[in-house]
Amino acid sequence: MYGEIPLELGNLSNLKILSLGTNYLSGPIPDSFGHLRKLQKLDLRRNSLSGKVPNTLSDLQSLNYINLADNNLEGDIPVQLLQVAQHDFTGNNFNCDQQSTPCVKDTMNARPKSKLWVMAVVVPLVAALICFIFCFGWMRRHKKGNWSLKDTVKVNVHQDEELELGIEESNSTFTFFNFSQLLEATKNFSVENKLGQGGFGPVYKGQFPDGLEIAIKRLASHSGQGYSEFKNEVRLIAKLQHRNLVRLLGCCTQGEEKMLVYEYLPNKSLDFFIFGTTSNNYAALVLFYFFLLYLHLVNVQMKQEEP
Repeated sequence: MYGEIPLELGNLSNLKILSLGTNYLSGPIPDSFGHLRKLQKLDLRRNSLSGKVPNTLSDLQSLNYINLADNNLEGDIPVQLLQVAQHDFTGNNFNCDQQSTPCVKDTMNARPKSKLWVMAVVVPLVAALICFIFCFGWMRRHKKGNWSLKDTVKVNVHQDEELELGIEESNSTFTFFNFSQLLEATKNFSVENKLGQGGFGPVYKGQFPDGLEIAIKRLASHSGQGYSEFKNEVRLIAKLQHRNLVRLLGCCTQGEEKMLVYEYLPNKSLDFFIFGTTSNNYAALVLFYFFLLYLHLVNVQMKQEEP
């Protein structure tokens, strides 16, 4: 809204609220506003009004709110207007005596300003806290989902764990590996190094810094094989060292990780390693039968040795 305030507004005798704040009004406040005897709220803030405040506004007995802030008004403020419950005359050129006739009443601005101050401080803090919680939760889930790729903790298996598995320290061919060693050997268990998948879990190919190639069976979380089966397999295979069997080099038990480390053999048939290049299926089957019988007898003996 531009220009001066229309004088005809003073003829609206039943008007109770007149709100013309935050516009582009200029010129003086009409004297005819004194005829608005039922007016309760007068808001003319944030305009370009000039001149003096009409004394006729003192006749508005029903007025309980008046805001003339941020204009170009000057002169004295009628005393009756300073008695209005809520008033604001700041941002003008009035002759204000801050001790006897203040231009602004505390009940007008103190509470809104305090609310704005609180909002200006609290809202950014709450937003920052929400962002921090969200980022922390995301980082924690991300780290948890990839912990096996970033784990650098080196934990050695203690003597009581060796005894629990039934592997004596005198067995120099069996090694308890650190998880970080196997992680490095398999390049963080990369898909390129995966040889296959079995009931126990995935099998990975790895290579130690000295050039030794290994095959690692990693117990999957969804595998039905628990720690007891894992322990039995370690105890059984560790005692079965034969030139025609894949040699068990060691194992790794760290937290939820349970892995068996075998020597790596190229992907060729069983009869090739037993008979060389000559194939003899019948002989291979007979040998395999005796091998199973041998495993059975060893297993029976181990159960008899258990207390």
